[in-house]
Parts: sequence; C-alpha cells; structure tokens
Amino acid sequence: LTKCKEDSKTNGVVFLTSGGTSVPLEKNTVRSIENFSSGKRGALMTEYFLQNGYHVVLYTRDNCLYPFHHYFTKQELFLMSEQDHNYEKYVRVKELYEMYIDNLCMVTFHTILEYLKGIKEISELLHQAQKVSEEDKPQLSSITILAAAVSDFYISEKHLSEHKIQSGHHESGLTITLEPVPKSMGKITTEWNPYTMLVSFKLETDEEILLTKAKGAIGKYGVHCVIANELHSRYDKAYLVKDTAEPELIFITQEDKEQDVPIEKYIVEKICAEHVNFTQ
Repeated sequence: LTKCKEDSKTNGVVFLTSGGTSVPLEKNTVRSIENFSSGKRGALMTEYFLQNGYHVVLYTRDNCLYPFHHYFTKQELFLMSEQDHNYEKYVRVKELYEMYIDNLCMVTFHTILEYLKGIKEISELLHQAQKVSEEDKPQLSSITILAAAVSDFYISEKHLSEHKIQSGHHESGLTITLEPVPKSMGKITTEWNPYTMLVSFKLETDEEILLTKAKGAIGKYGVHCVIANELHSRYDKAYLVKDTAEPELIFITQEDKEQDVPIEKYIVEKICAEHVNFTQ
C-alpha cells in the first residue's frame, strides 16, 4: 500500500476477493462443506485491473487459479519449449507477469472464518492508507470488489466436533444444524473503510429474480454497484446494476469468443469507468 501511494501514475488500489470458502465440520478438519469456485474470474479481473493502471490486493482461496498462472498446467510449464504450439502465448503471459507482478499482493484464505477476519483487517489497512487530505478527500483511491463465493451458512466454533465425526455413531443418519454466517458486507463502508467504492457480485440460477436481488443489495449493504449474472450464462453476459439507473448489459460477441477475449475484460472496463465518476 505504501508503494501504491508513492506511485504517482497509479489509478488506485483494488481489493478483490476470489474463490470459495470452506465450512469445516470438525475442529480437526476431515470433512467440510465447500462453496466451489475455481477463482478464474478473480484471476482474470486482477490481470485486467493491473493493465488498467491499478495496484491489486487479491484475497483468494488457497490452491485456486492465480493470475498469469492459470493459462497453463504445471505439466505444460515444465515441458514448455520454443517448439511448443503454446510458446508464443507463454512468452506474452510471462512478459505481462514480469511487467505487473510488483503491483500485485496476494493473500490467501481457506475457511469462512478466515475469510471474514481477513475482509475486516484488509479493509481497515486500506482505510489507514487512505489518509484524508485537508480537502477531506482520501489521498489514495480504492475499489473493494467482493467476487468470492462465500458460504451463507456455517457451524460456529463452539458447536464444532473436536475430532472426526464417526460414521458408526450415526448409523441412522447425521443431522447438522447450520447457522447464518455473520453479515460483513454492510460494515465495509460504514465501519472499516468508508472511502472505498464497494462492488459486489450476485450469482443466481433464476434470471427472473437476479436483478431484483442485485438491486436489494445496493440499499441493504451500501454497495455502489452490483455485477449480476446467471449461473449458466455467466461467461457470456452480466449486468451492471446501480440504484440510480437501468441495469446495463455487459456481454461478449462471437468475435470475442473466437479471439479468447473473456467477459472479465469488459466487466473491469465498466468498473473502472464507475470508479472515475466515483472519485470526481
């Protein structure tokens, strides 16, 4: 963050969450409930924010897909040679990696409780870095983007089994009571970092309720805008939802698909444009 403040050319810092959280069923965890996410969307968005002049703090699930690394498997990288058909792509990605890696900080989480703790701590660190000037404006501009797949329910620590749950003790079936995860989104702009522009993601399987749910998050949690998408079309289209305007469709064309241009490129462009207006 200090380096970002000293960079006169930066557009600010993006705090981006990615990947899915894990809900342990035991303290000495053998079993867990997973919110699955590969982390690819977060990895791609990180790359595009770096290319748009931002520093990025990527808060991601451990062992997810990471920026610049997700294009190739470990085996492909190990066997890569100049004769490989992917070699030119490898060179381009490597050049981007070397160009932007100093502007990227990655922090990992695993469980839902680790995620919640990190959201608070990183937001507060950002707030401290955004020292207010005499004109009552933050000296460092930030965007907080919640793109992680976060569990809605969990087992609180006091109710966790100490050791592995034994199947022999539950031959007639196992009943687990889950509690709602404490809500943290609303605290980001009210308590932890009031200066940030907050963006959340909303994923639904029913497109009919998607935009209604997205609009509801704006008033409920103090979100500047929501990127809303439906499960089966999330790689092709999304909506930028704001409280003061009609939802704006973001999509990729057939030409984009043929040239491997992902929708994340256009999502990032929309968020960057919103940030310019936010800081004026």
